[in-house]
Amino acid sequence: MTRRQDGPEKPDNHRVASNPELLLTSVKRVLRSLVPSLLITPFLVSTVLAQPPAGVSQIKHVVFILKENHTFDNYFGAFPGADGASRGKIHTGATVPLTGAPDVSLTDSAGLSWKYYGVSKGSPGYVWSPLDAIQHIRFSPQWNTNVADIAQFGTDVATDNLAAVSWITTDLDENEHPGHDQVPCVGENSRVAFLNAVMQSPAWNSTAIFVAWDDFGGFYDHVLRPQGDPWGLGPRAGLLTISPFAKSGYIEHTQLEFSSIVRFIEELYVLPFLTERDPAAMWDEFNFTGTPQVPPSLQPQTCLG
Repeated sequence: MTRRQDGPEKPDNHRVASNPELLLTSVKRVLRSLVPSLLITPFLVSTVLAQPPAGVSQIKHVVFILKENHTFDNYFGAFPGADGASRGKIHTGATVPLTGAPDVSLTDSAGLSWKYYGVSKGSPGYVWSPLDAIQHIRFSPQWNTNVADIAQFGTDVATDNLAAVSWITTDLDENEHPGHDQVPCVGENSRVAFLNAVMQSPAWNSTAIFVAWDDFGGFYDHVLRPQGDPWGLGPRAGLLTISPFAKSGYIEHTQLEFSSIVRFIEELYVLPFLTERDPAAMWDEFNFTGTPQVPPSLQPQTCLG
């Protein structure tokens, strides 16, 4: 897992619900974090299949829990200056519109089960439900079978119905966004509930859980962000890896970003690479030859304030 690297918080870092423009900005960040894992443009799909390392077949489930705004060690945001952007510069320096493109479902085409857990329409956190904007899912039977309320996650785990790939976002009060009116442990307790649901079930023995925060949260970051390509990367964000095969106390120093999780899924299930940008996956964090770890006992906190 990665190591936290804290710094002073910007004074304007407050709860996004109090400002519609900030809320929309936050929504767009989450959309960029989640949608590439499900949706790809056909002309970017590589014909090269990823090859997983030995032993990964022990993992049958991947759970991706997305939260808000923290900064960690060596895991970078997608690219800088992108919040709410409708236009951007290409490698020639020209400014062009940033428009949508046709999408297909990688998980469906590969025959993999998947499920997205969020909050119901009308709840503040529903703004982070990206599949509501994906036509071939929103207006198909998958909207009822593959998109569920977060309360369903515990039931699916307990009844051995955990999908091959699961995504989870929470309601606004549980998203861990820093702010003067946000109680941090409420979000942490929601995360503990998701983790305990897996850890206390048979699914623990075959699951890799990634807990990520969608951006750096306004904290100071002294690390120079890698360029890599004409877009470059944004400030460092948070990532935790939790699995019976995760190395205990391990700090990952490999340069990662959000699409590293996409790469992990590609290699785990031997899928075509989505794009040439798919970076190194986080296999260094795992040990498939040793004794799997016993799940720890996590206790929720008593939240004050």
